[in-house]
Amino acid sequence: MFFDEQRLGHLLQEREADGLLALTPSNIFYLTGFAKSGGAAAFVSGGSSNHPRLVVPSSNIDFIIEDVSERVQVVAYGRFPRALAEDESWDTNERRIADLHRGARTEASRDSVLVSILRDFRGTLLCDLDRDGTALTAAFDGIDIRSDPGAFKWLRMVKDAEESDRLRVAAEVTEAAIEAVAAACEEGVAQETLTRAFCTSLAGSGAQLRLVHISLGRSGAFGNANVPGDRLGTGNTVKLDVGAVVAGYASDVARCFSLGAPSGKARAYYDALVAGQEAAFELLHPGTRACDVFDRAVEAVRSHGIPHYDRTNVGHGIGVDGDGYDPPLLGPADETLLEAGMVLCIETPYYEIGFGGLQVEDMVLVTDDGIDSLTVSARDMWSIG
Repeated sequence: MFFDEQRLGHLLQEREADGLLALTPSNIFYLTGFAKSGGAAAFVSGGSSNHPRLVVPSSNIDFIIEDVSERVQVVAYGRFPRALAEDESWDTNERRIADLHRGARTEASRDSVLVSILRDFRGTLLCDLDRDGTALTAAFDGIDIRSDPGAFKWLRMVKDAEESDRLRVAAEVTEAAIEAVAAACEEGVAQETLTRAFCTSLAGSGAQLRLVHISLGRSGAFGNANVPGDRLGTGNTVKLDVGAVVAGYASDVARCFSLGAPSGKARAYYDALVAGQEAAFELLHPGTRACDVFDRAVEAVRSHGIPHYDRTNVGHGIGVDGDGYDPPLLGPADETLLEAGMVLCIETPYYEIGFGGLQVEDMVLVTDDGIDSLTVSARDMWSIG
């Protein structure tokens, strides 16, 4: 379980609520550590935040041994055939699964189990879906449930030490896979070959793929679209915007390098983007507004060589995989105050049709004194060969 109990208490007090109901995979994982979330739900109240409830299909109870704290109270529902040895000489995991199997409510559904749990709950629940999301069924009528996906986003915005460690490892394996792409670069190599090099490196590290965008030359202008038939030529820029998933947590990293010397424009523009990122780094400390980071970064890129530079954001929070960005969004309208414990992706991409694309993106942990960079590879434009 990754949520901070004091932060949860503050959230519930501020929103005049008494508990959280998670029905989406990322939030179920965040509250309980359970990753096989099809047909599952999680519930936690402010008064018993040490013991979240997890409702899970009997067919999936085996997955609780992967990352679910024993403090989580698990209720299984539905029927699933599973034989139990008569002598019961079981280890801890076997005993845990056998007990859940025996206690499964075989004739129940997820919603009927939730209703039975929540019937005696006195208070308001904040839920991460509404009825339009097809998750809040008529079975929940009479229970005080309020749709508030933003509450979960706010709770997840600040990471604990375990979360930041997982994000650091995700960044490490991503940077190693970027190195594997660089090693595979040679005249005439196809874009799809470089993609395979990245994916193979991630697989070898035990990580899962989150994002792979590798562009060559002028195709870099197409954002995160891949053009598999492109081939690398001397002077071409290789742009990577890539990410991995490690133990449920995601990375997002961007680097550029070239085969041989890059063009003068590519070098100058890339240096301007790095200057913008550096300017953003200088403002990353608790109490800074997200929008001020945006303004500073864009101004720096413009003053260092791209006077027409324009962006909607220069970064975002990152954490649990599968639910988009974590807040804050480092854009012109986001007045969120930075807090120690946020993990942010700081990026300054540039796309120009007919020229190409350039991007640098790093993951940093906001600390009381500034930042701790989770990415460590060189940020200048490498030359290969």
